[in-house]
Amino acid sequence: MSAIPAVLWIDRAAVLADACTRWDAAGEVALDTEFVFERTYFPRLGLIQVAAAGEVALVDPVAIADLSALGRLLEAPGVTKLVHAAGQDAAVLVRATGVVPAPLFDTQMAAALAGLGASLSYAALIQTLLGVALDKHETRTDWLRRPLRPEQLRYAAEDVVHLAPAAGLLRERLYTYRWTSLLVLAYFTEGAVRVWVEPGRVHLLAVPRDRRVRVDEQRAQLPQPSRAHGRPRERQHAGQHAFPRGPAVAAKRRDEGLDDVAVQ
Repeated sequence: MSAIPAVLWIDRAAVLADACTRWDAAGEVALDTEFVFERTYFPRLGLIQVAAAGEVALVDPVAIADLSALGRLLEAPGVTKLVHAAGQDAAVLVRATGVVPAPLFDTQMAAALAGLGASLSYAALIQTLLGVALDKHETRTDWLRRPLRPEQLRYAAEDVVHLAPAAGLLRERLYTYRWTSLLVLAYFTEGAVRVWVEPGRVHLLAVPRDRRVRVDEQRAQLPQPSRAHGRPRERQHAGQHAFPRGPAVAAKRRDEGLDDVAVQ
């Protein structure tokens, strides 16, 4: 069990606004959310965890109706948001604040690019990089119930307190691979995630829908599959999707403007 700083509980909008001002000056903010997604069409946000400027804070969205101060922090261009497996967290935060977090560094995607494995869990990432074993016994918590137990508060705080050290180590690993031009688009909710690595810097940035890259005429070609068990290669024609999908899925993606993905 790791030691964590004292946790600040924030359940008033004015206190949140003051805290966001401090965090904005830090340049980097670790984020996580806890929510309940049972018997509802949309997840119900129960807690927002923040680690920045030497502080660890738990923001209570059940008590705070006005999260506009947090929304301004989420879209601040000079503040990098560190998130692990950002898809669901971003969707929940968009619904709560109306803002897509950006710029965004997703440690799960960075771990995959660094060769640590695809879809690595947060606990596995922290164990691998920092040698810290996290207690995951509170995964079934009702995060809408108040008050939360000390064990639940600690569990929530640990989800962000290790993100900055882990992100620093991932940046080092990515840089040692000497990747200089890598672009991946992974879509979620109202935005996309743009990922690229250049010497000394690693970026995973949320991109609004109207700024997505479209490549109707210059679709990236993936390497042809090699021969296996005597079967000939399957030729991929220009303009054909690199990954097959059914007509219903393809039509839905076209309707949502998600049909084209560029890898450069």
